[in-house]
Amino acid sequence: MKKLFAWGLAALLLMGVLVACGGGNGAAAGTGSSADYKVVLEAARPESAENIPVITSPEEDGPTGLLDFFGVPQEDMKKYAISVSLINVKAYGIAIILPQEGKEQAVTDAVNAFVELQQKGFENYLQDQYAIAKGALVKTAPTGEVILVMCEDAATVMAAIEKGLAA
Repeated sequence: MKKLFAWGLAALLLMGVLVACGGGNGAAAGTGSSADYKVVLEAARPESAENIPVITSPEEDGPTGLLDFFGVPQEDMKKYAISVSLINVKAYGIAIILPQEGKEQAVTDAVNAFVELQQKGFENYLQDQYAIAKGALVKTAPTGEVILVMCEDAATVMAAIEKGLAA
């Protein structure tokens, strides 16, 4: 009888553990998607941006200073893929950033500040680019990534990135 009770208790505990661990899609909020951010970004962006580099590490940034231009401190990012136009005639920026723990708001604020800077830069200069900057989308994915899409057809690009991160 004691053995039966012990086996029953063990089975109950095992079921409790399985229930507690189950129910997710494999990526808890804030842990980031297992997808390759660079691959997702490159697959989602418009063809017109194929010649704009995607930065995933400080070593790739080189002398361009894209990370400084973008304005999100390196130490606030755990993992990222960022593609931003450095020329002042094109409102373009796509980024997928997994913030360091506790830096979610700081990263979101920095991304929004970049968008505002782009909007101000084009407001009285190039109206077509101003419209693109005004249509920029900034979202946080269920897995914790802060996503920026500032380009033509931003909603379609955002949907493709979200789908790529969920895969």
